[in-house]
Amino acid sequence: MLNFIAAFKNKPVIFVLLMAFIAGNAFAQTAGESEKLVKNLNLIKGPVVVTGLKNSRQTIKFNEKFVQGADWLNDLTITIKNLSDKPITYIHVDLDFPETINTGSIMAFPLFYGTMSPEPAKDKKLESIEPGGLLELKLDEKTLKRLRNFIETRQPLDNVMELGIRINLILFDDDTGWNGSIVRRDPNNPRRFVPIEQDK
Repeated sequence: MLNFIAAFKNKPVIFVLLMAFIAGNAFAQTAGESEKLVKNLNLIKGPVVVTGLKNSRQTIKFNEKFVQGADWLNDLTITIKNLSDKPITYIHVDLDFPETINTGSIMAFPLFYGTMSPEPAKDKKLESIEPGGLLELKLDEKTLKRLRNFIETRQPLDNVMELGIRINLILFDDDTGWNGSIVRRDPNNPRRFVPIEQDK
């Protein structure tokens, strides 16, 4: 390596560019940055849409790779818009980690807003997201710690490079919901939701 550099000492411009290139590569390796990817797993159009995605350092676009270090999940914030004509009282979003399939089934970490209980759902001032309204779900420090403890039962979280975001369940203030299709609460089991039969 020293002989290689010595060959350029009599060519100042080339030598400076060469040293900048080497220093830049060394810095990138020291920073530990690598390509990351976030995918939108909701292919069916539903009553909500993810309108924004960011972390503590940058805005993120679905299906576009970006370079960042192990802190890429810090303050991950998902902005969701209510496209329906009904207030939403509950949202369940799953963060899927496809790389965990190497050690078993894919691990999914849930993020919640509101409650599934039919009684508190009546309090619209506290729980509802009005039509056209926005909700931000955030991986704050406490939630990120729970996520780390969850993933690291199988592998280090710092080794995770890919994430999928999936809307699992939405509930409206009239006790109907959506999980890929329109559903209603089962009167025999308030924590179960069954498809609503379409009118013939």
